[in-house]
Amino acid sequence: MKLLAALLILLPLGPSPSSNSTAHKFYVSTATIRHNPKANTLEISLQVFIDDAENLLNTQSDTPLILDPDSDAARIAKVWEKYLQQSFVLRVEERQVAYDFLGKEYRNDLMISYIEVPMDTLPEKLHITNTLFFKLFDTQKNIVHVQTAEGRKSFLLEAESPSTTIDFSSF
Repeated sequence: MKLLAALLILLPLGPSPSSNSTAHKFYVSTATIRHNPKANTLEISLQVFIDDAENLLNTQSDTPLILDPDSDAARIAKVWEKYLQQSFVLRVEERQVAYDFLGKEYRNDLMISYIEVPMDTLPEKLHITNTLFFKLFDTQKNIVHVQTAEGRKSFLLEAESPSTTIDFSSF
């Protein structure tokens, strides 16, 4: 639990802009899931380090890809979206939930992806599996923040426990 608290404190600060060319010493992604009752959606932002995403995409592509600026924006989006669909999986009652990849942007050393999940009603439970970068980094941690009008909860996912179930009735 101390590790989760430390990551939650360190991650929002992010690396300094001058550290773009140096490797960082921790491997973490952060997904923030917000319920938007007016639009009947779950709005998800997913933050990863640009260099990690670039390393990963180059394991998925026949030709080298460079991020920020994109060497081939359309191909990067296609490969990244395919990877997300395989590695960031949402389920309601054992049924995989389809979502829309809206795009991505770069801020300092981070790539932020935007995902939208249409939902007529908020399910009682949402099962999340987040295996981003687990095959690339042994020490990868994936943080998931969930925000609703009733409150906020956070979860730490690791290779040994890559899934969690959000019980919206317990907020």
